[in-house]
Amino acid sequence: MSKNFLGQFDNKKYEETKQEHEEFLEQTSGGEVLIEPLVEKETSQLEINAGSENTSQNDEKEVTLDPDSDDETYTKEIKNALISTEKEASKRDKALPLATTSNQRISAPAHIVTKDETFHKRKIIKYGIIASSTIISILLIWLMVRGLNRIEVPDFTGSGLSEATTWAIPNGIAIQREEEYSLEFDEDHIIEQSHEGGSRMSRGSVLTITVSLGADQTELIDLPDFEDMTTAQARTWRQELLVLGVNIREEHSEEVEQNQFIRMEVPSGVDVDHFSRGDTLNIYFSQGEETIQIPSFNNRTREDVESWADENEMTVIFEYEAHEDIPRDTVMNQDVRAGERIARTETLTITLSGGLAILVPDFNTLTHEEAMEIGVQVTSRHRFHATVPYGRVISQSQPAGTELFSAEDEVTVVYSLGLPFINDLRGQSEGELASIFFDFQSRGANITYSVSRISSDQPRGTVVSMSRYAEFLPMSAHIYIQVSLGDRAPAPDAVPAPSLDLDPELDPDLDLD
Repeated sequence: MSKNFLGQFDNKKYEETKQEHEEFLEQTSGGEVLIEPLVEKETSQLEINAGSENTSQNDEKEVTLDPDSDDETYTKEIKNALISTEKEASKRDKALPLATTSNQRISAPAHIVTKDETFHKRKIIKYGIIASSTIISILLIWLMVRGLNRIEVPDFTGSGLSEATTWAIPNGIAIQREEEYSLEFDEDHIIEQSHEGGSRMSRGSVLTITVSLGADQTELIDLPDFEDMTTAQARTWRQELLVLGVNIREEHSEEVEQNQFIRMEVPSGVDVDHFSRGDTLNIYFSQGEETIQIPSFNNRTREDVESWADENEMTVIFEYEAHEDIPRDTVMNQDVRAGERIARTETLTITLSGGLAILVPDFNTLTHEEAMEIGVQVTSRHRFHATVPYGRVISQSQPAGTELFSAEDEVTVVYSLGLPFINDLRGQSEGELASIFFDFQSRGANITYSVSRISSDQPRGTVVSMSRYAEFLPMSAHIYIQVSLGDRAPAPDAVPAPSLDLDPELDPDLDLD
């Protein structure tokens, strides 16, 4: 609008002003009037100069308009400024002397109107700065409030439910719990969450977490063939499927190798064909033979070793070696090193000091009396022998040259009685027979007998005849004996028969020649 107004001012107003001055000059002087046309500058600013050449620069008035005003106000200000300028110019012209010569120049009233070409651009920039500042301020305030109202969410995966609750309450976060079975996460541990760890959420929001119920105890489980598994494999299977009701147990076994299956115990009411995770089952695997760690027995006594062996159910063999400086029954050596482990069924050998040794002699070179004085206990026994002459040594329990270390040590010596000799038992009572023949057998001779009864005038139960008597017998022989029934009266001057008429085929040892 202002642009149109200024355009009208450039043409119309100039003509009006020019006409006013011409009329004024005609009325006053009727002389020549020189009118200097206004020059329109290339800068598109319109300048209208009025007044004499002697008019000072102070008489010129520059009208500056407010660029922030709207178009209507801006137009009114221009009009008011022009009117005010014209009034001032009219007053100034009336005060000037009238032109009397043709050399005088009469100028139009002095006023300058400048058009601000950057007004709209500056106005747009100003409004843009204001709008941008307002938006930035609002955005900063929003970000500040939003930042104070939002908190970072930790990663609760794998943590306990209590940890999430402890964090949520003071931060104003509501916890919504969901549940599901899981083999990976223990009971009451968080499986997943609705907001990832490290993300942010507003206070008052809801954090949804999925909590593990643990393994489903009602789920059916296919039992493997434990006979084909080792102890470690069975434990791994149990842990992976969380079949915690299956107990893997170990025990010592002399028959089953270590880490191999022994047996399965099924409690009453459990069906192995429909086995659920909550059922109970006992599986036994072998630890191999039970072993025990051997301590050091060095310089300990035999009594100490025997006490340890009884307590640990171990078998210990003691051996002696002569030693002049180490007291008797003191441990000198052990065949298993201290710290090593052996099975309880194995034998531990301990070497003890025997002190000064006693050499076992060859008892064939000693008389019975000399043998009793060697310094150890000698037990003598007598047995019949087919080849070893009477009085000679058949055997001795400790070979000649053996070292003995105590008077308590014992040597058993067996002496020969030679071949068995059967005495004449006629006239003796039948009751003595058992003792006589037992003596043969107890001393190594297999001499047996049998009794038959016959009519005789000898007292009842008297031996009246024998198949063999008063002679040496082989190591195995059988004697036939006849005993009187005592059913006859004794004849005067009767003499007993020297022998019986026995069949040699009944007695192979009988020699009638």
